[in-house]
Amino acid sequence: MARSLGEFRGPHNGPHPAPPEAGYVYPRNPPPPMPPKPNGRAVAGAVDLAKPAPEPEVSGARDVARLTVKLAAGKSMVAGGRFVFDVPERPEPVWGSGGGVAWSRGEYVLFCGPTGVGKTTLEQQVALARMGLLDDVLGMPVEPDDRNVLLLALDRPDQIARSMRRMVGEPDRAALDAKLKVWRGPLPGSIMSDRELIGAMADEAGAGMVLVDSLKDMVAKLTDDEVGQAVKEALSIPCLEGIQVAANHHQRKRQQGAGQPNTLADVYGSTWLTAGAGSVLMLWGEAGDAVVELTHLKQPAEALGPWTLLHDHDHGVTTVENKVDLFDVVRTSSGGLTAEGAARAIFRKDNPARNEVEKARRRLDQLVRRGVALKEEGRSGGAGGGAQARYYGIDRQHV
Repeated sequence: MARSLGEFRGPHNGPHPAPPEAGYVYPRNPPPPMPPKPNGRAVAGAVDLAKPAPEPEVSGARDVARLTVKLAAGKSMVAGGRFVFDVPERPEPVWGSGGGVAWSRGEYVLFCGPTGVGKTTLEQQVALARMGLLDDVLGMPVEPDDRNVLLLALDRPDQIARSMRRMVGEPDRAALDAKLKVWRGPLPGSIMSDRELIGAMADEAGAGMVLVDSLKDMVAKLTDDEVGQAVKEALSIPCLEGIQVAANHHQRKRQQGAGQPNTLADVYGSTWLTAGAGSVLMLWGEAGDAVVELTHLKQPAEALGPWTLLHDHDHGVTTVENKVDLFDVVRTSSGGLTAEGAARAIFRKDNPARNEVEKARRRLDQLVRRGVALKEEGRSGGAGGGAQARYYGIDRQHV
């Protein structure tokens, strides 16, 4: 028997008034009961204040990641305008000047080479110049700093001490006590588990410069890329905080007669070690040699050298033998100097490679930008033949 409209039942099987019009759809679930007011009547939209607010839902790994980012953002996240415009147009030297920069701010430097060629000697001279106890190193100034220097003497600390003793005297004891802090022996932890370790040690020492002697004593398996990445991060993090970092390292073992290493591939270990460095200097010779070669394998600006270095082993002083002053070469070339002629003087080769000629050209162009040389543009070949660009010196006082 057909039901009347008055007997129509909704989806909840309870009596329900007839729909107001065709096509009406009943809700699947009844609305929640409204809390009553004190007089017993329910009010739409009311909130039960007797119940505590629900806790925000925790999303596990993402919340942990957000906390990590929040803690790091203070020193790593910067505004776009500051990031783009506040970086110096040219690398600012920690050690060097003008275009000749051996070590630039904010990037670590590696002193590479075999045992006994003067890596520790050179690194220590830079440290002493930083403290104001030397005027320069290899003829280049070192940026002064009021903060301490931290020396991580991880490899044979007594030998490192004897090396530095050649360079100073008893009157320097007070300055060394005040400005130099030395960590003797192994690190207090592992950079594999704590990338902030070197930075924390610098903080403890009040240091603005950290010297690591040497990488092989900081962590094992340097050929492993995971280890190389850890070293890169551990050395780079202090640099981002205004703490300058240098480390001694060594080259790959080469076959007998293979010659002097001259590429980044010749540096021992993972490619990440040199990828993170701003500058890589290679010293080459036999252990104990008084004369060694320096090659600038990676440069923050123009390449230095190649230079022949003279070690005074008795006094721990290193100088550059017959260092080529390119301005003097330009000034004394009455008919002007070409890039190829400059390359012959700098690299001491009768037939310099194309890459060496281009390096020489960049150095000559830098003299022009500094206002101490003029450039006469060359011309391409034709009926009268081509001509190379020539450079002429102006005035030494502006160099």
